[in-house]
Amino acid sequence: MEDEFEVQFNEAVRRLSLSESAYSEVLPSSPTIAERLDIILENHKSVKARELLLRAVLKFDYDLTEYDRKNDQRSYDIQLLEIVKKIASDMVPALPGEEQKRASDMIQNLKESPWLFFHLNKTGNSIADFFKKTEQFTKGENELLSPKQMDLMEFVGRTHDICKLLGSLNAQIDPDHEIIYREIIGKHLEGKAFVTHDGRKIVFEAEDVRFIIGVVGLHEDIYREEGFAHQAESLKKENNPQDIEVAIARGRTILHFVDIFGDAVKFQDGSLRIVDQDAFQTRFIDLFRRHIKLPIVSTETKLTMVDGEVKEEQFFTEWFLGKVFRPQWGEHGVSGLTWTFEILRDEWGINVDPALIPAVQDGIIQVLKEAEAAIEGVRGGDPKYRYQQGVDPEEVQVQLTSNLEKIQHSLSALMTNF
Repeated sequence: MEDEFEVQFNEAVRRLSLSESAYSEVLPSSPTIAERLDIILENHKSVKARELLLRAVLKFDYDLTEYDRKNDQRSYDIQLLEIVKKIASDMVPALPGEEQKRASDMIQNLKESPWLFFHLNKTGNSIADFFKKTEQFTKGENELLSPKQMDLMEFVGRTHDICKLLGSLNAQIDPDHEIIYREIIGKHLEGKAFVTHDGRKIVFEAEDVRFIIGVVGLHEDIYREEGFAHQAESLKKENNPQDIEVAIARGRTILHFVDIFGDAVKFQDGSLRIVDQDAFQTRFIDLFRRHIKLPIVSTETKLTMVDGEVKEEQFFTEWFLGKVFRPQWGEHGVSGLTWTFEILRDEWGINVDPALIPAVQDGIIQVLKEAEAAIEGVRGGDPKYRYQQGVDPEEVQVQLTSNLEKIQHSLSALMTNF
């Protein structure tokens, strides 16, 4: 009996008590979701974190049901933010001691940059702003999405990553938060109300729910980057926007670039352009660096002006803080963004600043070249580069050689295509 319970418990942890179909492959993925779960469950610390995520998911489903019974009339995005924050706060004492203060501080500052609620608010605002400023090109006979779907996209922006707050980061695999949204939040959406940024109230019908969970339920996964790039083709006018699958793909495509750039890229002064260079650096270029995980620290010395005097200052790039080694994200990500902007320009008449696409391409190339230099530098003994503390160089040399080849392949593909 105990063995049977343990098997059932392990399976509940693995799929967060959700159905097997919830974790099925939606697009080709390498490695598969099952393989990524296997890797997580090999690590005791990750298993414990995933057990906490399971507890949070079960509590989330229960709390959403309780809110349904209360018939809370507030905008549903506000209710969701309230529920997940309460669950996250209640879970802090269950975290390892060294993580509790960091988690508590993060929860208290969720509305501050760059934390989750800040990001969700910015994304919702940016989506609403994009549709508002481009409506002369995307409404009427030239309908990109229906007016109601544009409002639904604002709700999508304000809630798409909300389930990331339910678990410790080392308990997450890329699709977890999408699956929880689709399987848990999706059950409760019909009949709920959402108040848009300009005060209009809409009520979700069954087809609206299908659209929302279709967009959010597959909006990001670094292992699906090539398939995501081809989503841009849904924007072609030959596709029928009345087809819900076309509308969902278009919604994902719009969310994809707004999610990546935040409010660094906007339709302003008659074209889609970079309006905040610092935010572009933080949201896009630094984001890509987190897809190049290497056991290396790079040091760069720059001259800066301090109180009228020129001084040398050191800047560090800690490549080991990256989430995963996936330079292909850059290669296919740039392709997808380029196709998106070109189709918006050529088929919809939405002007794109001539500097935008080269800036996207150059930013990715910059990061790839930095990573290439880091690998070659640390292997060659350049003092500007060193291994992460505790790393045995002999154990990682073969891996670094393989990684360098992948980076060079991505660089070659980018330079050839663009």
